[in-house]
Amino acid sequence: MFPEAEVPKIYAAAAEGTLKNRDFNATGHYLYLGKQWARLLELGIPFFHSKDEEEQKAGKHFLEILTHHDKLPEATAIELGDYILQHDGEHSRFRAAIALKSGNATQRAEEVAHDFFEEGNFKDGKAFFDVTGKKLTTEEVTRFAEIALQRGRYDDAFKFYESQKLSLPKDVAKAIANSDVRGWAFDLVVEYMDKTKKTFTAQEFKEFADVIFEAGNHQKALDIYERAGKAVSSDDYKTRGEKILEKARDIESSRSSYSPGVLWPTVSTAFAYLSKNNINEAKRRITQFADSLLDQADFTRIGSNTDAFAKIYEMVELPIPVDKALKAAHLSEERKDYGEAAKFYAAAGMKDAAKRIGDIALRSDNHWQREYGSKEAFIAAGDEAGFAVALFIEHNLRRF
Repeated sequence: MFPEAEVPKIYAAAAEGTLKNRDFNATGHYLYLGKQWARLLELGIPFFHSKDEEEQKAGKHFLEILTHHDKLPEATAIELGDYILQHDGEHSRFRAAIALKSGNATQRAEEVAHDFFEEGNFKDGKAFFDVTGKKLTTEEVTRFAEIALQRGRYDDAFKFYESQKLSLPKDVAKAIANSDVRGWAFDLVVEYMDKTKKTFTAQEFKEFADVIFEAGNHQKALDIYERAGKAVSSDDYKTRGEKILEKARDIESSRSSYSPGVLWPTVSTAFAYLSKNNINEAKRRITQFADSLLDQADFTRIGSNTDAFAKIYEMVELPIPVDKALKAAHLSEERKDYGEAAKFYAAAGMKDAAKRIGDIALRSDNHWQREYGSKEAFIAAGDEAGFAVALFIEHNLRRF
């Protein structure tokens, strides 16, 4: 609509109009759109020093616009940066660093950086230190990281070393890793030490794994035990597998989240531990646990003991003994879980009983059992005619 050369002039005129009406937000916006950097500075400095609170706020805003698009005088940059640090809160510190950078105030930036480093604060300190273009010395990294550790700022301590790609001393690495063995700290430290070829010894990995195991993260502990190699004996694995099985009922009964179709994590993890000792003995022990479930009432919020029983035998790739399959079938039938009951009857070699269960499911008042439980039962029984009936009912007689 307007010639391109005229656009800055139009925005400049609009800015002056809004300035007369003290609409400072609009003034700053128009000056920004017109790239009127000199005018922003001309207004920003006196406004920032004004005793009028509204003008002072506007001046600060004008100067901050300039920090992203032009240079500030060094003195002004320092004044603006210090003001932001004092008044705008910790989440605005990066803006103070930007202000100092816009005025090339490297000396002041270094002073502020060291103030934060002396608190063990890597993140904020680095934002200012980057303005200087310098690198911390090894001695400085060591000292500041020690301060961070003393103040419980483990993430900062790690980042001091990581930022300079320096090897972590063992005592520092252990302190950081032990601060959060179940989460980010341990994983980051191990990954970093592997990368710098200064990793933990087998015995140290075992000690970490022991802590993780006792904290209840059995699967993660297993991964760490494997890194410990021969420092962990087969009997150690067996003992820990048994400990997990002892806690399985309590852990699974209190679990609030589940993965449908997946065996209880405690059991699969216990089997993984036991297998490190003797695979055949592990299978015997884990199926013994499975059999014991049939003598207990269901204790998880979702799923049944019989379902877990079947999954355990599936996991170890062993056939279910006939007497146990029949017991599981009766329990499932009593619970009116007909599809599951039929599978157990079929596992016991009783296809006729599985077909009978399919017929019962077809007459069930339970919608799910009538449509889906019946199909599962007829599939288990190998009854194609029964399956066809169940399929017909699903497709033609479904009620919504």
